Amino acid sequence: EKIVEINVWMLAGYDTTGYTLANAVVLLAKHPRVAKKLQQELSSMESDQRPRSKYLRCVINEAQRILPITASGSARVTGRDFDFRDTAGTSCTHNTSNCSHNKDGGIERKTCRSIRIPRGSNVVLPFLVSHRFPLIFKDPD
Repeated sequence: EKIVEINVWMLAGYDTTGYTLANAVVLLAKHPRVAKKLQQELSSMESDQRPRSKYLRCVINEAQRILPITASGSARVTGRDFDFRDTAGTSCTHNTSNCSHNKDGGIERKTCRSIRIPRGSNVVLPFLVSHRFPLIFKDPD
């Protein structure tokens, strides 16, 4: 039983490391300026110092942010009422004073200005959403 458990942890460690490195390589291929800067920094360092490269750490952290290993998210219970402002202009499913329903050129546009999440609600914010939130990250993609 212990050997099986150790094998699972070893495999999980290799799998996540491989996934992160593969994503970092793909992102470096899409961003040649970043790849060149990383190459220059690593070339100027002794081989035993390379694992401590600040820029390499930034590249790996950014790869993990943009393409997280798990698509799940952070689950929480709200401790207070929360008004979430919808800045994307998505369609609403209710008709309250917070919503405007306008006809524009014959097309009805429904824009919800805010959504209330009551205290005690279970909420999950997926990492793929939170890691690309434009209010937190200047250029999230």
